[in-house]
Amino acid sequence: MIKEVKDSLEARRASVHSKAFNGELTANWRMRNTYGENVDTWISTFRENKKKRKFKNQLDESILNNLFVLPKEWRWIRLNELINASTYGTSAKANDDHSGVPVLRMGNIVDGSIKFTNLKYLPQGHGDIEKLDLEKNDLLFNRTNSYELVGKTARIDNEFENDVTFASYLIRVRLVEKDIFAPYVTEYINSHIGRRILLSMVTQQVGQANINSQKLASLPIPVPPKKELIVISNYLSSLKEKENRLKEIMNLEKGTAQLKQSILNKAFRGELGTNDPSEESALQLLKEVLQAKVI
Repeated sequence: MIKEVKDSLEARRASVHSKAFNGELTANWRMRNTYGENVDTWISTFRENKKKRKFKNQLDESILNNLFVLPKEWRWIRLNELINASTYGTSAKANDDHSGVPVLRMGNIVDGSIKFTNLKYLPQGHGDIEKLDLEKNDLLFNRTNSYELVGKTARIDNEFENDVTFASYLIRVRLVEKDIFAPYVTEYINSHIGRRILLSMVTQQVGQANINSQKLASLPIPVPPKKELIVISNYLSSLKEKENRLKEIMNLEKGTAQLKQSILNKAFRGELGTNDPSEESALQLLKEVLQAKVI
């Protein structure tokens, strides 16, 4: 039964991502809201600010032919047009001395976020720490891993009180207007849509899959006008928060088996009413997640 809930959440997330990134999720929103901006004007500001860089404005026709059709107000662009800077992490040897600076590695990227577990450290004052710092709304992209995990991306969602750096198998990406784009791009890259395109770019060697920074930069991104993009990001963030709270309450991996089974049984029988506050909380979250609709 627990596996059924996990599968339901994953299927629901995939469905919502599809609707979010093809414009279906906000179809009603577009009907209710008139645009005070033009997406081409917005995109042109990125290109204007990057005049001195050499980058390709247009997507390859071979790529475009394999992409879905967007609403007329949206545009496909390459991720490179949103990137201010990208760099690989440190290749210096880390250690287990907790007095040092934490080095985030590929195993610390979990479900779009950073998990501070099984850390390694660089000595305080190491030359890589200052130049490979991390700021809020930086992205960490896993460029080398198994085929199943390569390309996973996390967003730094808070400013760190102390120094934190990252290892060479990760790429730090800083976006234009990163407070707006970082949540959206992270969700897109980690979605089945983004991953399907990324995995088509993979090169494999000796059991390891690799996506370098040039291939990452060529990833096509569906971009709506700014207000609509913010609406989509807020919706996806809210849904993810509910999923995380649901998992915490139900504690799917460990915890109280009796409560879990009671919640699951009632949920799958459609009995969403209960007098138990702990069950009510989980049931309501499960209902909200599984019944998420277009905006």
